[in-house]
Amino acid sequence: FWLKDDHDTHANDSWPTRNAKVLQPFTFVEGQRVFREQVPIEAGDAIVDIGCGDAFVIGALARTYPSATFFGVDSALSDSAIAARRRELPGNVHLYRDLDEVPLTRPAALVLLMDVIEHIEDDRGELELARDHLNSGGVVTVVAPAHQCLYTPFDASIGHHRRYNKASLRKITPN
Repeated sequence: FWLKDDHDTHANDSWPTRNAKVLQPFTFVEGQRVFREQVPIEAGDAIVDIGCGDAFVIGALARTYPSATFFGVDSALSDSAIAARRRELPGNVHLYRDLDEVPLTRPAALVLLMDVIEHIEDDRGELELARDHLNSGGVVTVVAPAHQCLYTPFDASIGHHRRYNKASLRKITPN
């Protein structure tokens, strides 16, 4: 799991280095490098991004891994937004409003929940749902705002129910 110590900005996000005991600052480019090292994506893999927003992340990953198939899911996507984004994204990216619509022909190698679980009241249930879509060696990657002590009215105003630390993420992680 990767935790962020800010309010959803790219400038101050923190991701671990390979063997880090503490979280280190990163740029988006550095984050992509760390991601590639720690979460290998192979030809033919299915990747699901739950809460994909504008599909920026899976678009970047799809350009890096053209032989994988990417499925973005976001209930806030309208038909017109999906149509517009499809024209801009690589052909190996497919967008949906509901996870049940995703035509997975095999379990996913990777499920992304990036800046998502803090918005969901039943965060453990969401992680169980993600796990249920994985293949036997699959990975769920969570990026979430860190440190409940930093929770402010701003968090509440953007729909956050909580912030996390390593212990609180472990507690909600399904077996």
